[in-house]
Amino acid sequence: MLAEIHGKISSDGSNLSERLEDQLTANVFGTLRYLPFHKGIQPIFSKAVFFSQTDQTVFINGLEMQKDEFIGDKVKFWVKGERSEIDVLLELDHLIIGIEVKYHSPLSSDDQLEREASDLLKGKGQTPKFLLLLGTEPEVNMIAKKVMEDRKLPSGVHFGYLSWQEVFHLTFRTLTRSKQRIFYLVFQNNFLTNTTSDGDPFFTIAGRSVSRYT
Repeated sequence: MLAEIHGKISSDGSNLSERLEDQLTANVFGTLRYLPFHKGIQPIFSKAVFFSQTDQTVFINGLEMQKDEFIGDKVKFWVKGERSEIDVLLELDHLIIGIEVKYHSPLSSDDQLEREASDLLKGKGQTPKFLLLLGTEPEVNMIAKKVMEDRKLPSGVHFGYLSWQEVFHLTFRTLTRSKQRIFYLVFQNNFLTNTTSDGDPFFTIAGRSVSRYT
């Protein structure tokens, strides 16, 4: 497991409950990076929410222009910068994307995203740089709105957010229909599994249920 390799989770798993965010990060993005880009990361990230239509357009266009389908070497985990540690860093052909992962938890400090944005600015010259906050609804919506209202992020970094509910919903629908069944197993191990009256499995995250055939 990636989180174990990076020292995020103890070898005996005794601190798994405290490191749920790292476990989710490793399992989800560790799998996504080995799937075809235009079947995995692109359709999921294209649902990221931005506060500027210009930012949204640049982001979507950058995803569409990605040439390589397999980008395993372009995805890095828990990247340490001068002022922060970014959970996931994607260095694509036309975008640099930093992701801060949260799961039912607040930011570690008031300036956490500000520090991460500053570190993002130091990479790859003029390539557009985006910082995404990934969290559960409705918390992620409220945190993102406050970040924009405070206006403390450095210029040059475009900020947006994405919910775990959206990630799960899109991933499950996209990959089951394209017969990429590995993600079914990943999410089965990370979310509460239930059964419908017809015997079909569905998963619950933050109160939102998604069935296999949604």
